[in-house]
Amino acid sequence: MKGFIEKKVDINEQLHKTIRNMPYYSDFFSPILEIVPVELEHIDTKMTKSKDELILCRKREIGKHTLSKTLEIYKTNHPKLLSRYIKKCCCDLIDALLQLQKANIVDIEISDETIQTRDIDERPIIEIKEDSKKKEDLRDPLFKLLLTMIHESEIRDILQSNLSLEETKQAIISL
Repeated sequence: MKGFIEKKVDINEQLHKTIRNMPYYSDFFSPILEIVPVELEHIDTKMTKSKDELILCRKREIGKHTLSKTLEIYKTNHPKLLSRYIKKCCCDLIDALLQLQKANIVDIEISDETIQTRDIDERPIIEIKEDSKKKEDLRDPLFKLLLTMIHESEIRDILQSNLSLEETKQAIISL
């Protein structure tokens, strides 16, 4: 498990608990698994100047590559498998959005840095980081990100359409 030190006020514990209670959450998300208070004698003195309570947040290790890096690797090393991998990633990420939508969660960050791929099977996993920007849904940020990475015209056309998440997934599967 990897860990990082954060101010307690910057972490929404309820969000991470909600995600951990989702069925099969580990197939889609990497929420904080454990939050531990940090004793001041174990911290760099620069961080102790703040009066905020500091905590150690532990997450499971996902992988060493972002989704965009994994797509580049596929493009270089496995060009014949690239299209199939892109379709699979899109479907997995849409499934993740559907779960978040069902739980009414829209305040997480969607960016290249927050979508990692598991080392074992290269499945995209969303690392849960709260986003201060208010959004109505996560569809637009995810689809905009995917459009910057994907160059296959058929999939781009589907992502740019106004289909629902379920319809988008079905359209991608039918390619």
